[in-house]
Amino acid sequence: MVGGAAAATTLEPVRTSLAVAAALATTCLLTLLAGASPASAHATLTGTSPATDEVLAAPPERVELRFDEPVETVGDAVRVFGPGGRRVDTGAVDTADGGATLRAGVKGDDEGTYTVAWRVTSEDSHTLSGSFVYHVRTRTGAADVSGDGGDTTTALVGGAGRWLGFAGSLAAVGSGAVALLLAPRRRPAVLLPDAGAIGTRAHEPAAVARPDAPGGPGT
Repeated sequence: MVGGAAAATTLEPVRTSLAVAAALATTCLLTLLAGASPASAHATLTGTSPATDEVLAAPPERVELRFDEPVETVGDAVRVFGPGGRRVDTGAVDTADGGATLRAGVKGDDEGTYTVAWRVTSEDSHTLSGSFVYHVRTRTGAADVSGDGGDTTTALVGGAGRWLGFAGSLAAVGSGAVALLLAPRRRPAVLLPDAGAIGTRAHEPAAVARPDAPGGPGT
């Protein structure tokens, strides 16, 4: 019985350490996930007019971009390049639907492929960019707008930062848990009855019962 109690007492700090480590890990994970959600909720391009890769019978008077949330435009937010690589947009961008729709006028009427490059800032202050093409009567190849790409870089840097922070927090929690488990624990003293006292008390009744003992009934 004494051994079982001692074992239970020894295991109690281990159970406490594991419980504390699990609680810390859960809290850290929930905090990181809550903080990462808004950062990853960038605006998304949901549609364009003309549609991506659409072939038109006549050149459009304008292009339209629709996002799933309002965006901010700075500078050349929407640029349109004609088949020869020359800009054919009017340079002005109008907004609608509270800033979720952008419209830019087009003055090009040549046959061929037109490339639309866009760059906006979402409500979470991230700069996003992209491009799409449409064609007037025939396909001739898109203009090179590779220098405008910023969306991929933003996504990679933002994602790397969030997961590095997540990994660092988990490492900190793991180190704390290991420290708790490996910390020296002082076992509580288990009080055992004194062997000499047990022997003395065991013999006391016999001494009282002996007739010939000094002070006994026979003396």
